[in-house]
Amino acid sequence: NVLTALDPSVPRDLQILTVASDESTADFSLPFWVFELPECERARLRMAFGTLEEFGSAVVPAFEIRNSEALHRTILRASASYQQIEPAGLEQRENYHYPATEPVGYSAGLLQASYLRAQLERTNHLTEGDCLSLGRLRALQYLPFKAESYFLVDTQLGAITIERAALTHAAKLDS
Repeated sequence: NVLTALDPSVPRDLQILTVASDESTADFSLPFWVFELPECERARLRMAFGTLEEFGSAVVPAFEIRNSEALHRTILRASASYQQIEPAGLEQRENYHYPATEPVGYSAGLLQASYLRAQLERTNHLTEGDCLSLGRLRALQYLPFKAESYFLVDTQLGAITIERAALTHAAKLDS
């Protein structure tokens, strides 16, 4: 199993999902870890991230983004828009799938850091109880993206944008 080779903590029966793109112009798919949030944490995340959207899941890139600001924005946008994305199961891989290179534990830590950053920006202080309790790892979700100038834009909602240069393996996207 490719996922357990990447990170032995990944359950062998973890769902790997793709999303059918509304446009046939998706150039490639990017992987995201999807964490289910306990009911008691959903409102905390929504408040910290400053959105009206209901969070049932938190979504973190399963690939490296070199710029911490771009990473934070990607976690915010992906988590906020994830409820509107309809997973389609693992479909045929017609387009290039970007590698899932970030282990689950590391990505959970990035989510925690992004949450704490948003909480600190909102309240100007942190307390011991501010850490987010994550639920189980729900899936590895591949989302379709297309290149638009200097950015990568998800083709289903157009809500998630990532600076192309922030990706570690961005050169592979051109080949």
